[in-house]
Amino acid sequence: MVNEVFDFLIRNRRWFVGLIIVGILVFAYWLAVKLVRRSGNASTAWETSVIERITLRDQLLTHHSGAGNVMQSILWYVALITAYIERAKALGKIGALIGVAVIVLIGSGLWFYDRNEKHIVTARLNFPESQCTREHRNGAVIFIHGWTGDASETWKRYPRLMCDDERYATFEIVSVGYPTLMDQRGLNVVQIAEWIFEGLRDRLKIKERERLIFVAHSMGGLVAREITVLHRLSSSPGNIVLLAELGTPHNGAQTAPLALALGLSKPLTVDMFEGSGTLKGLHVRWNQLADRPKTLCYSSPQDSVVSQASAFYQCDYQFSFAVWNHTELVKPESREDDRYRLPTQEIARRLHF
Repeated sequence: MVNEVFDFLIRNRRWFVGLIIVGILVFAYWLAVKLVRRSGNASTAWETSVIERITLRDQLLTHHSGAGNVMQSILWYVALITAYIERAKALGKIGALIGVAVIVLIGSGLWFYDRNEKHIVTARLNFPESQCTREHRNGAVIFIHGWTGDASETWKRYPRLMCDDERYATFEIVSVGYPTLMDQRGLNVVQIAEWIFEGLRDRLKIKERERLIFVAHSMGGLVAREITVLHRLSSSPGNIVLLAELGTPHNGAQTAPLALALGLSKPLTVDMFEGSGTLKGLHVRWNQLADRPKTLCYSSPQDSVVSQASAFYQCDYQFSFAVWNHTELVKPESREDDRYRLPTQEIARRLHF
């Protein structure tokens, strides 16, 4: 029950933040009204005092001059204008103080929210159990799904087929799932990579000599590269030796503008735009990475989401399936299916077993 409540709060955190801000503004308005009323009463008293003095002066002027009516009008308006200026000054000071307070409060809240965003969105996300464990483990194959996918529906039988493949009998098979949709906890590419990297380090307990292989679909290929960069920079145990990327949008996805217009997972749609800061930054980091692992990139002319030019960018080896669209690329029916046979055969050949 506690987990469900916590997840509900996390998923709807933007609404709660909005309600808090609205509450602050309502309170600020109420306080301003109270202060203005007090200020208005004081100004009215001051106006009355001024008008009384003007009336006395008008009487004196009328007694000595026929121009008394004109002078009376002038002094009347000067007094009223002066009183309203004083009231405006008081109101301006009150409004300025309230405005500054609200801006500081909201600004500090957004700073805190942004500073803790990764920890908030990954709270209660459990790193998945392995599809199959090995008594004598020499490494791990990590499946990473793409945008709007999940750990089971994206791959169907793929991880289980690899579990039963004797060539990978010493490799633990893990299919990682993470939320990407707007109504879930929307993570960006770097945050997903950090979370998976921490899971590999803390939960799988990868040892120094173990080899890591990523099989990634769509945006998952970008995540796999970010994990590789983090792994190299941190000098963590294990050795990432190979990335098999299927339909990965290295230069952007053709559906990103449409998805953004529909309001789907804004952090990820922005990342998937051609020429986005995330993609450009990853291109630079990947080029600068020393001793980077080999990449096997797969695509299809039937893929209407990611072009072959985008899927093959910065890839060491490029392979094209004659058929299958973007989602079908990673759903082999059997070990004889080319979608399974060709990538796993190539991985085995590159690893010399």
